[in-house]
This record gives sequence, C-alpha cells and structure tokens, in this order.
Amino acid sequence: MQNVSRNGSLLLNITQRGRGDIDPEARQICEEIGLWLKTNAEAVYGSRPFDVWGDEHLFFTRNNGNIYVTMIDWDGNKTMIEPLKSGAPSVGKISDVAILGSDAKVTFLQTEEGLAVSADTDPVEKFKVLKVVHDKRWFNDDDPGASTIGWTRECNRDKGDFNNDLYITDHPGDVWQASFTGRKVTLIAPTGIGWGSMRIQIDGKDYGTISLKADEDKPQQSVFTRRIGKGSHVIRIICQSGTAAIDALKIK
Repeated sequence: MQNVSRNGSLLLNITQRGRGDIDPEARQICEEIGLWLKTNAEAVYGSRPFDVWGDEHLFFTRNNGNIYVTMIDWDGNKTMIEPLKSGAPSVGKISDVAILGSDAKVTFLQTEEGLAVSADTDPVEKFKVLKVVHDKRWFNDDDPGASTIGWTRECNRDKGDFNNDLYITDHPGDVWQASFTGRKVTLIAPTGIGWGSMRIQIDGKDYGTISLKADEDKPQQSVFTRRIGKGSHVIRIICQSGTAAIDALKIK
C-alpha cells in the first residue's frame, strides 16, 4: 500500500524449490496477501495517488471519487487524519466512513483540524482500510479512462488544484479525452493571467472555445457546464491557444 500510494507497484518474487514446487510458507504468504486484496481490492486496483501519500502509520489512495486510508497498526482508538480536514483542496464534506470487509461502525467527525475516526473493531486485525465518501467525488484529470496524449501532468504545484495536479499543454490541437456516464458535466480548471483557451466537444458536437484568462489566479474554477442526455458520453478538450489546463470533471 505504501508503493501504491506513491504511484508505484509491488513485485513479489516467490522462488521454487529444487524439485519445482513452492515452499509451503511462501504459498501461505501469497494466499494471505490474496485474501487481503480480495477484501480491499477497490483501494488498490485502478486506484490513483491522493494529494499526499501518507506516513509510517497510514497510506492514501483514491478510486471512483472515494478516498481510501490504509491504517497501519490501528486498534480502533480515536485517530486524527489531518489531510482529510474540512476545506482541504481535494476533500468535500464527508458523509460516510467504513472499514472495508467489516460491519464495525465507524464514528467520525470532520473539522478544520482533520477527520477524527474511531471504531469498535477487532484489535487483532490492525491493517484496516477505511473507505471515505465525500461530496467532491470528481473525475480527476489522471483517472483511469482519460486519454492524455500530448498533455503533461504537473504534480505538487501546491496552488489548490484538485488532487494537487493538472494536465497542461501549450501545443494547439492536443486533445484530452474521457468517457463518462451522466446527464450534466462541468469542467474544472484554473484561471488566471497566464492561461490560454481550449475548445470543448461532447459526443462529436462542438460547444465552442472557452478562455481560462482572468485578472487573478484561482484554482478549481467551473469554466464550462453543459446539461446533456442521460447515458454514456465522450468529452474532448482541445488546446486552442496559449497554455491549456485541465483539473477535473464534475459529473451528475
């Protein structure tokens, strides 16, 4: 989970014995990892890094608009998760917190200091994953399914971007594309003095050019909104002039 939270992966090397079979202890390790992944798969497969990776006690990932917190050596006692505080750039109002694979009730309170959590849960199983549901469940610029040919992902700008990253290009004609399901889409992007313009197309229909220019630099601005019919759609965002940037899609 530490590797995944840092946008990495893990290769587990299981050697064979001389006669070609696998040592029982090694097999047991693989089976135990498999059982853990079966329970906590949504925090791993198809996930992306969060604003911060974590520390020695917890690791963050995100998937399908939810945030996942892998708690290391947690016995259920009250713990404060500071990156999930109210007003954080990538966190909306938290409506639910649950432990994957468990029916234990999680008590939580989101404040300006962080997310305080506690649970009456099995103290023996100390590697638990929290699923955090919040109302800022956007499609981020680097989520699975986005095509970003020609665009460059800039991370850790620390300027208030959603999930602390943007996709940027200054080459006219470069296309960022994504598929989504919904009836309304809003494009989230930064605006300011140094930005250019881009053209929006949905399902092949051209909706014209939008400008990101403004007198003041501001992150996470709603620069384009369109109601469309229910169902699956494809949005194409084309760099028109200057430097274009994409932060996220808000889909309803």
